[in-house]
Amino acid sequence: YGGLEVIGAAARFALEHNWVASPPSMRWDDGDLMGIVLTTASTLAQLLMLWGGIMLLRRSRRAIPVLRIASISLPVLSLLGLLWIIYIENNYASYWSTPASAIAQAIPYVTYSWLPVLILLLTLPPMARRMVGPNV
Repeated sequence: YGGLEVIGAAARFALEHNWVASPPSMRWDDGDLMGIVLTTASTLAQLLMLWGGIMLLRRSRRAIPVLRIASISLPVLSLLGLLWIIYIENNYASYWSTPASAIAQAIPYVTYSWLPVLILLLTLPPMARRMVGPNV
């Protein structure tokens, strides 16, 4: 999960800086300062998720708090990014103006957040002890 997101962030970064070929009809923009901060924080949280997963494969006890931090950070950062986009883009904000369209727009964010929430639940003490041993 974390690895795929890090690869995606690297691809977007390369496209934004014209380091790789892009379709001629597309423009890649790194956005404003807040967008850059949120993207950087999200990428760092994904790196934490990747690092925690690798440590978990080695049955390291340190993996549990790393995965918990990443699992809490990712949905929060996703929500902050969504709120920021709604704030700066009036056109996009209108997509959330009716209950049905708000539900349709919210589904991708819920879909994106369920796996970090699941990982957080799996790293709570009963399951964490099974993954890395006692004293977690």
